[in-house]
Amino acid sequence: MLRVTRMGEQSSVVRLRVEGRISAESCGALNDICWRCIREGKAVQLDLQAVSSVTPRGLDTLRALQEYSVDLLFVPPLIEELLVPGSSVETTHEPGRRSAK
Repeated sequence: MLRVTRMGEQSSVVRLRVEGRISAESCGALNDICWRCIREGKAVQLDLQAVSSVTPRGLDTLRALQEYSVDLLFVPPLIEELLVPGSSVETTHEPGRRSAK
């Protein structure tokens, strides 16, 4: 389950706290929320500190959002590594677990 909360907002920036699992099922909702803010003329910051896991589709969504200048903040180390093109780590993040291909 994914939860997105609007944490702080300035005139030109909105910070969204993302909690839970970024999966194929939740990517659409995350994308919609970000695009709604972008259409309002806001720069978007995603606080990913409370993300527990991410699927390959979730990684694709995060990469696409980055291409549209969405800032990713407080990214857990494994997710940050997975976002690097050509990563040799499996595409799931669970706290305390790490697997190489």
